Amino acid sequence: MLTRKEIEHLIYSTVDIVPQGTDSVFLGLFSLVDNVETLNRVLSKVTAYYDNLLSTLPLSLSERLALQVQRPFTFEEYKALFTVNQERHFANHPIFRTLLITTQAERLLFTRNPNRRDGSYKSYMATLQKWSEVHNKTINTLIHGIHN
Repeated sequence: MLTRKEIEHLIYSTVDIVPQGTDSVFLGLFSLVDNVETLNRVLSKVTAYYDNLLSTLPLSLSERLALQVQRPFTFEEYKALFTVNQERHFANHPIFRTLLITTQAERLLFTRNPNRRDGSYKSYMATLQKWSEVHNKTINTLIHGIHN
């Protein structure tokens, strides 16, 4: 699993931050969920990182499964759940492995949930939040911030 430091590095390399030593005004903080474009760029980098690990590391079956389940997913990948309807094509879309969906019946069970039925960005964010609370707390904390 990516460490918090590794994910922070991916985020900081994606987000435009004012360099130290320049004149600037602090306007506050934002959560990644506040900026769709930045969130998509960060998650694209993070998923590419996971994909690289999955394709290059010699992993046991259980290690591969653990890494696949921890891999986040982008909105574009999420949309595949609603458009890809033949099991033979599931292998071409990482989200099916991440969510452990292997059959058409499982896909329909997931997509017919009233909270996800439309495949909208709002349903994507709700799904990503619930998934990350269980499978990748580091991603969840960095996406949604720390609210104590």
